Amino acid sequence: MQLKPFGYIKSPIKQLKFGGWQNLITEIVIDSDYLNGLEGIDEYSHLIVLYWLDKVDKVIDSS
Repeated sequence: MQLKPFGYIKSPIKQLKFGGWQNLITEIVIDSDYLNGLEGIDEYSHLIVLYWLDKVDKVIDSS
């Protein structure tokens, strides 16, 4: 299977650590070629977003 990204997530997170994410606001940016596929999305109560943390060097355990 080959996956192709159709957008990205803008986030204020600079280092990945466990916890403390409850109040963070992130933005999902969809490439304009795929915007028509979102028609009717406002009729759903939940979305499942799959993502890769490909820009993270290491995980910091804050516990």
